[in-house]
Amino acid sequence: MLRSLVGSEMCIRDRVYEDHDSFLYNPPSTSSTTTTTSTASTTIAVTTPIAGQSATPFQHVISLLKSSDGKSEVSPTGLLFAMRLIQNVAKRQEEKDKSLSLLLELFKTVNPPGVGGVEDTSATAGNSDPPISLLGVLVRTLHPDYLKMLSFWPVTPTASCHHATSTTGGGSKVAASPVATLVLAVSNVVSLALVSPLVAEASQERVIYDIHQLLYREGLVANLVTAFDYLPQSEARACWGTPLSLLTRLAVGSQHFARSFVDAGGLDSARIKRFLTVTPAAEKDKDGKEIKAAADKDGGTGEGKVPSAVVADALTILSQLARPSKDHYQALHDANLLDKLRAILKHGDNALKAKCCTFVGNLCKHSPFFYETLHKNGVIDDIIFCCSPENDPTVKKFAVFAAGNAAFHNAVLYTPLKAAIPYIVALLKNSDEKSRLNAAGAVSNLLRNGHGLCGALVQAGTVDETIRMLLHDTLALRKISLITLGSFAAYDDGKDKLVKIGFGATLAKEEAGILAFTKNDANVVKYISRIKQRLGISE
Repeated sequence: MLRSLVGSEMCIRDRVYEDHDSFLYNPPSTSSTTTTTSTASTTIAVTTPIAGQSATPFQHVISLLKSSDGKSEVSPTGLLFAMRLIQNVAKRQEEKDKSLSLLLELFKTVNPPGVGGVEDTSATAGNSDPPISLLGVLVRTLHPDYLKMLSFWPVTPTASCHHATSTTGGGSKVAASPVATLVLAVSNVVSLALVSPLVAEASQERVIYDIHQLLYREGLVANLVTAFDYLPQSEARACWGTPLSLLTRLAVGSQHFARSFVDAGGLDSARIKRFLTVTPAAEKDKDGKEIKAAADKDGGTGEGKVPSAVVADALTILSQLARPSKDHYQALHDANLLDKLRAILKHGDNALKAKCCTFVGNLCKHSPFFYETLHKNGVIDDIIFCCSPENDPTVKKFAVFAAGNAAFHNAVLYTPLKAAIPYIVALLKNSDEKSRLNAAGAVSNLLRNGHGLCGALVQAGTVDETIRMLLHDTLALRKISLITLGSFAAYDDGKDKLVKIGFGATLAKEEAGILAFTKNDANVVKYISRIKQRLGISE
């Protein structure tokens, strides 16, 4: 697909880090056919000048990547240097000139070689090949067939994740495989276009949309999913971060990319479980002191450990697949992730625990499909523990969200969830509104499917806390409180409690104020009427 870089490989290697200006920049010429990108101080010549004029090494590399006559291929080493060059040029322009116009220029569509010239974008009769941009060329270098061949290329000191700097996974100065270097370089270039505020400011939404369309058409998600098969765990710390972060950004931004992740085998158990590997929680002796962990398999260097950022991105993708609908529930079930989820819920990283709780909550959001599986494998017990006071506030907030969703669809999990009631009641008093909302929703759901836990909720003081929220909390919490009090009034234990504390008189006294605060919301009127009916209070 790509022509040989000829003598440019040595030139790139020797000069890209030494003399940027002479390597990358050209004064614009009125006698050359160039596309230029200008700033106040610099003009960058992007394309190849007309015949007879000298080209900078950068122009030469770009023209070779854009054109191909099918007679020769770029060597793996040359390709790696070319990818690194594009990455460094774009990054340097962002830092020096506060612009990414060069990168955006490289995304423009060009015709295939031999049709109208490299820079000709006009339609040409008889052209059966679709036009392709340089970005499309970059994505195609990650095709599984090419990566398979590249995986046999020897590791050299020049092929390292240190030079192709990772933005999220941490840079490592150890030599990496050519596949790792290529994947990281391409991911960095694409990420720069999608993440940089300079691109967002210069291009507006339309250009980002066009880039997304190109990435989807060229199959970037599928290529990246397969690429991880050639990135061993020994390269996790150095090389996994940036490509997985890119996958996460795409999956979160579009359900089309999310589905592509699943269709490409992203949820294959062996693949996804690698990203969810965390260091086991330290064991403790009988006195509660931590027992020193055994040495890592990599000799203690930590290179084989999966960075927390990678685990977090994987959990974000999983939550994104579970959150909108139940469409991916079966695939998520088949991934057999429960052992990994339990390890994360017991882990010391509170951010990971909170993300894991969110994922479990989304697994329970649309149907009871996972209820029994989560209970039998101990995940519900772990969620209940995460609701307890000794946990981080953010962990508790999302753990109670998961517990509430585990009670929404039916009463199958009511018995194990009974242990969470004291923790849920405590969160009703939390200073964080979102935590109170999640806790109030959990109480409502624990009454939604029957009276089995009504007595336990009454004994735990839930009725009193719910009335307090009705009279003194935010609009959203007042609405939930009315729904919950209506549920209490439907069961003998709850009704007896409300009658005993004189809630009917309280409601009569406060009703006008509640309606005024909620601006006579039709649902609020309905909820109050329901409570009165169940308590036998005349309208």
